[in-house]
Amino acid sequence: SGTGGSAAPPDRGLLGSIPTGSGTGGSAAPPDRGLLGSISLNSKLQAGESEGQNIQNQTGSNAFGIYQIMPKTFESLVSRAGNNNPLKGKTWEDFKKDISLQEETQRQLQDSNRNDLIKNNIKPTDAAVYLTHVLGTPDALKAFRASESDSISSILSDIVLKQNPQFAAMKNVGELKSWADSKSGNGGYKFGGVATGPDSGYDTT
Repeated sequence: SGTGGSAAPPDRGLLGSIPTGSGTGGSAAPPDRGLLGSISLNSKLQAGESEGQNIQNQTGSNAFGIYQIMPKTFESLVSRAGNNNPLKGKTWEDFKKDISLQEETQRQLQDSNRNDLIKNNIKPTDAAVYLTHVLGTPDALKAFRASESDSISSILSDIVLKQNPQFAAMKNVGELKSWADSKSGNGGYKFGGVATGPDSGYDTT
């Protein structure tokens, strides 16, 4: 991908139209694209969210598990699960005890996030999917649509900034996009205790 562990230009792969004739057309991504592309990215999300530990969120939210997923996110996926879906009939208590169920939940959440990005004409790169997981779809879309020079406070609420001082310290949206690119790249990173948005992590409501 050319990341090499260094920060890429802010716009690289984060924001752009789906190429005409790409076949996406707002429909679900081809099954293998999301699944195969998610393996490395999920390992980075897991490291950043929990250091791979099956734990309660450490910043005060109800998020839980190796990917720090919110109960309402899990319940939303369960409510849409068909009869042959592994999430069918599962409860939050099941989720908390079962790492394999957390992995399946994350797989479905990530595919959902990718599809949401496509529907909004955003390329579903690893960096874009990473930021969507961290911020939640509404705030991530604000970031993708904002100018590189826009302030962080113009897209993120006070509570998100308060509990994510690394975001509050950023000068503009361009830095936020570069951050997501570096986190999803090949260089690796250390756990930063990120408190996340309504789709996965900190409950901002």
